[in-house]
Amino acid sequence: MRLPWEPLLTIERSGLPEVTIYGTVTVMDGAGRLLVSTGEQSGRIWTRSCLKPWQLLNHLHILLKNYPHLTEYHYALMLSSHSGETMHLQALDEMLALSGVDEGELQNTPLYPMNPEMRIKLKASGEMPRARWASCSGKHLGFVMAAKAAGEDSSLYLDPEQPHF
Repeated sequence: MRLPWEPLLTIERSGLPEVTIYGTVTVMDGAGRLLVSTGEQSGRIWTRSCLKPWQLLNHLHILLKNYPHLTEYHYALMLSSHSGETMHLQALDEMLALSGVDEGELQNTPLYPMNPEMRIKLKASGEMPRARWASCSGKHLGFVMAAKAAGEDSSLYLDPEQPHF
């Protein structure tokens, strides 16, 4: 299988290429006319974290209504990935406390944080991987919070047939 992306940008240092950013881009106008494109437009890609902002939009209105003390920083954790630095873990703790959600309700894979210092520290102390340390835990917490606020069974949030999937 041929990868669908092409080089978009190369960063040079002292005249030598250091980092190349790859991607596929399509820009269309409001009438659906193609304006600019690069890369394989019909290729299959892995959306993963690219969808987090759109997933949050599905239940943003419920979160805004039911959790007025959430800050922009909390919402940023719901629509992005985090590395598990102290500030990220503190904000996740705040979200758990504000919502009454128990970390055990998160169904993402328990992991160590991506942040090397935090990962080394936790492993050295004998801590086992936890769901909230995974880079996607903010998104999962947002799903559970919305389902609970809507009076739905939050244990079903990974079911594609559920409204907060």
